Amino acid sequence: MRFAVLLAALLAAHTAAAASFDCKGAATATEHAICADARLSVLDDHTFKAYTDAVATLGIGDAPDFRNPVADLLLRGHEQWTTVRDRCGADSNCLLAQYLRRIAVLTFH
Repeated sequence: MRFAVLLAALLAAHTAAAASFDCKGAATATEHAICADARLSVLDDHTFKAYTDAVATLGIGDAPDFRNPVADLLLRGHEQWTTVRDRCGADSNCLLAQYLRRIAVLTFH
């Protein structure tokens, strides 16, 4: 239920759907699924923004210092999440669940 409320709020707050990457270069089944589904595209944008906001808040630059355990956790966590997300392939329900989970993690206060 909480995911449904979060999804409704995210979709209402973002009227123009565009993935955080160039859909013209979509190469994988996951990327094609994101580009083909407006709600997944919006969630991709929100995930990208939540991630970049977290990076900025932590002051992580282009060459992060992996001796910082918080930066390491954020960066490695996002890499792991991307791997799990990509295992969804074109399964929109799986992708939806992965995006909602990642946004919840990145925006938790």
